[in-house]
Amino acid sequence: MKKPALMELPAHDDAQPKNIHRADITPSSGFILEIDGRMKKQFESESDARAEGLELKTRFPMLQVMVYDAVEKTRVLVSLTADDAGEAGATNTEAR
Repeated sequence: MKKPALMELPAHDDAQPKNIHRADITPSSGFILEIDGRMKKQFESESDARAEGLELKTRFPMLQVMVYDAVEKTRVLVSLTADDAGEAGATNTEAR
């Protein structure tokens, strides 16, 4: 068996992922979950993004959670009010 030279790097068969998300490029389609001003996860539908944002906001109410519409280039704040979140809003109001 051949020993590798000191400066020779082992060959890896693992291919680099082709779908690399760059933080400096805003997506052009879909809905993106934005947490405290940073884009975190992309969704195909607004309802999926809103549901995920509401779940995070319920668990961590101190976060600022927004859903960014890449086509319209608008942001919608996810809040825990009674009309938006149902029982989650009522629970949050009682805790105050």
